[in-house]
Amino acid sequence: MKFLTKKRHSLENVRNVFINQGPGKYTSIRTSMATIKALQLVYDFNYYGFNNKDIIDGDYSKILQLFRQKKLIKNLIKPLYLS
Repeated sequence: MKFLTKKRHSLENVRNVFINQGPGKYTSIRTSMATIKALQLVYDFNYYGFNNKDIIDGDYSKILQLFRQKKLIKNLIKPLYLS
């Protein structure tokens, strides 16, 4: 929340949130998903899950491209855990 305040934004103005659904550590992914789902109940935004494979060399603009091409599914998260 501090980041949003510093940038003079608030969650009331957020329409879409993108969440990394793995692969990754079980606890980290579950914590992120639970946080997003709880915030979504309060602030009523859409959330979209993406995989690490969707990001090439740390270029997160690929996520926005997938979103604009309607290749990310709204309010659906399918986690991929590492063991």
